[in-house]
Amino acid sequence: MVEKDEEFSKKDEKNLEELEAKEEEAQKEEVEKIEEVEKIEEEGSEDEKLGEEEIRNIISEMEEEVKEEVDEEVKEELDEVRKITEDYLPRRFKKGEIIPAVVVKVEDDGALVSVGRKFENYIPLKELTKEKNVSARDIVKEGEEINVYVVRTEGPTGELVLSKRRADYESAWRDLKEAFDNKEDIEGTVTRVVKGGLLIDLGLPAFLPRTQIELNVVRRKELNNYLNKTLKVKIIEFDREIRKIICSRRVILEEEKEKERKEYFYELKKKEGEIVIGTVVGIVEFGVFVDLGKGIEGLIHLSELTWGPRKPAREIVRKKQKIKVKILNVNPEEERVSLSLRQTKSHPWENIEEKYPVGTIVKGKVIRFLPFGAVIEIEEGITGLIHISQITLKKIKKPEEALEIGQEVEAKVVELKPSDRKMRLSIRALHEEQIRKKVVEEKKFESEYIVDEEEVEKLKYLKG
Repeated sequence: MVEKDEEFSKKDEKNLEELEAKEEEAQKEEVEKIEEVEKIEEEGSEDEKLGEEEIRNIISEMEEEVKEEVDEEVKEELDEVRKITEDYLPRRFKKGEIIPAVVVKVEDDGALVSVGRKFENYIPLKELTKEKNVSARDIVKEGEEINVYVVRTEGPTGELVLSKRRADYESAWRDLKEAFDNKEDIEGTVTRVVKGGLLIDLGLPAFLPRTQIELNVVRRKELNNYLNKTLKVKIIEFDREIRKIICSRRVILEEEKEKERKEYFYELKKKEGEIVIGTVVGIVEFGVFVDLGKGIEGLIHLSELTWGPRKPAREIVRKKQKIKVKILNVNPEEERVSLSLRQTKSHPWENIEEKYPVGTIVKGKVIRFLPFGAVIEIEEGITGLIHISQITLKKIKKPEEALEIGQEVEAKVVELKPSDRKMRLSIRALHEEQIRKKVVEEKKFESEYIVDEEEVEKLKYLKG
């Protein structure tokens, strides 16, 4: 095994000597043009790769030789050789690659970092930060792990030119692209007021239009109120080629509002059967839309507007009117709410016998004609029927001959059936009663008049 190690060392040294010779030859061939220099360096890099491959081939051969052996000592020796070789042949980094580095030493004008190689790399202050009037000690600390950007490699040994500033820049673009693709919320600080909106620092400058700051458009004179404030936004347009980043706070507010709205549906679900206050926002042929708050509207169907006969909704409510409504049904999945206006009051026929007992004289309005009579509305939900024979003392063929739609009349309650919600009225009975009363009064007057005549005759006799 020792002989193999010696053989390996000789081959290793030979390869390194060949590599150095080739690098020197390449350097001699450098001429005036920068393109040729770069070409020669690339060729040198390729030769270097070949040298590295040869060394790695040696390791592979050694692995094959001990593949079937079980001697742990042999395996340990092989692992040690591999470790030494890997240290000697550091990883080759590509231009544009972002790699981790450990800060070894910090000075005012720069920092020394290690990327896991036998030698270290220096990063000047200008490549640590874009900030001015600061020290490198303000940016990084010894022992700190940072990300650095591989700007290029230089020299025969492939010395790295690194930049933390560029790594931060590239990382910022990557992070913002990821946030854009995933539609994530990110925070930034407003740095400047510009035409049409604000500039916000998201690691990179982004534009926040004034139409996207709030749910309503922010006026130009109010933009200064947002300076130096931290806002949560969502990127809505992203194009690195033209360095365009446009964000919106409004979409987040809309999402939050929509979330609250959906949650409120379930709150309303718990209130089924309860009476709440809402605002009339729409009147249509089939009913009324009522705003219940948080962007939720419920519908009062035409049938639930009044206890009485159906009538146009505009005759019952008006737009922007605040009204009490009863929540009948809430369907959060379909986002529907059914309401009732009439059920906010007790049914008019409750305690009807106490309110309008038989014999009561009521006032009402003619609302409908039937072949055999007229329907009178006494109050909302309570109607009575006047048979054609009970409309007038005269004999008529149609109720229209004596009454008109909308006419206000007085009638007497002659029959009441609460279970059937039926009430019979009579105008004739009222007239007959009035006639009877008049007759009685006339007879009384006549009798009093006769008595007076007798007294007069007596007086005449006495005087005579």
